Amino acid sequence: MAEQGYPAIAARDIAARARVNRSTFYRHFEDKDDLFNQGCSSLFDSIFRRMRAPLAEDAESGRMWTPEYFTRLFMLIDGESDTLTVIGGPGGNPEFRRIMREKIDAFIIEERLRPFATGIVEPDSAELYAAALSSIVTGLATKWLGSSERFSLEKVCGVYRDAITRGIPPYSRALPR
Repeated sequence: MAEQGYPAIAARDIAARARVNRSTFYRHFEDKDDLFNQGCSSLFDSIFRRMRAPLAEDAESGRMWTPEYFTRLFMLIDGESDTLTVIGGPGGNPEFRRIMREKIDAFIIEERLRPFATGIVEPDSAELYAAALSSIVTGLATKWLGSSERFSLEKVCGVYRDAITRGIPPYSRALPR
């Protein structure tokens, strides 16, 4: 993807680069999109596995929902930034953002809302809260990874924390157009 962009890649290119026969490629994947989807899912599953231990510590200490746990996610994204920039950047697959959002939605629902939301969030609203939070995370992550101006991890985490705890800050002057 970094060399020629996702649209230009064919299954035969992938098989040749992996030094496997095309029939071997098709034994494991339907096509390059299937490979991409499975690879992205595995990558995000790996990121979320690395988040679970600290989240378990939060639960044991009685902290049900803290903005800081997304700081951990942004730290892990930062650690995978080279890969994520290639697969989700200008030459990457446009489906990346959808896959990331769906994985983050599922994570929020399974790890944060279902275990802790009893009496706080109505069950039929859990998906809406997950969508709202994951939209912020996905938007920040894709802007952060795709920007020519590399924002610091601290800046991205600060914007996230402010957005979910205080909303968008008021401005004393008009924003530039």
